[in-house]
Amino acid sequence: MKLFTITYVVHPHFNIPCKYEISAENEIASIQSAEKALKVRHPEGVSIVTSSQR
Repeated sequence: MKLFTITYVVHPHFNIPCKYEISAENEIASIQSAEKALKVRHPEGVSIVTSSQR
């Protein structure tokens, strides 16, 4: 497992970036897992901007 930092914005506040850390096997899995977790946390919607391995 690798540690990834996901940068995302919450709809409709596109000018305020947020960070989310997650462990995953690879970058694609980190984005997929983050989308699921963030959908629960922010039902209004999010857009992932970047994913970077730490």
